[in-house]
Amino acid sequence: MLKYLTLFLFLAAFLVSCKSSNPVSPGSSFTQPKAGSSFTFDEYSTDTTTGLPIPGTRDTSVQTFVQTGMSYKGKINVSEVVSVTSSSRDTFYLNFESNGDISEYEPGLSANFNWFTIPIGSKTTSLLISEDTTISFGGITEHTKSTVTISYVDDETMTVKGQSLSVTKLQLLAVSTQTVTPPGTTTTTTDISFAYFAPSLGYLTKSETPVSTDPTSGTKSQGRLSILFDYTEK
Repeated sequence: MLKYLTLFLFLAAFLVSCKSSNPVSPGSSFTQPKAGSSFTFDEYSTDTTTGLPIPGTRDTSVQTFVQTGMSYKGKINVSEVVSVTSSSRDTFYLNFESNGDISEYEPGLSANFNWFTIPIGSKTTSLLISEDTTISFGGITEHTKSTVTISYVDDETMTVKGQSLSVTKLQLLAVSTQTVTPPGTTTTTTDISFAYFAPSLGYLTKSETPVSTDPTSGTKSQGRLSILFDYTEK
């Protein structure tokens, strides 16, 4: 499940649009960005006690639209986006749907991971992942069922470069249930992340995984934060 949470944080990839003369659809608040538009984020892990940045985890991520209006994997309004940090370079694809939602495709995430829907326009709940696996070894059977959903939460405001913006808040919920037989014990883990998008800006402004606590052991896990601090629109 961690790989999906990591994906969500990098989704500086994933719900995107920028000002353009070609709207996705009449009345839609999102428009397709032009090639060369880029968005820069401050990213870091957060301390389990203070919530402050953890030294050594800070990095800058730049997402750039390199192509727009592409036909790709059955979609016809696709943008290719490249995300670059100090240690990685990733490519993903966004399709701008007529209802204001955005579809994303990330090559190599998993064999059964195709286009998924980001419900920023429809403001509904979208199923991102559904996996059901059973593994047997040494007389023990492990059955794991995992789901990841993205859903609309509410509308808020936040400040970017001194400007107050209306933003749409979305939640990514990852739930994994594992049953081991024998002895027949079941363990459920839940992870939550959030993303904030400004329709007037047309891009992600923040993604966040809060500090979490294991309900069984009480062990805390670090959070993760990615905040937009600069952008260039072509």
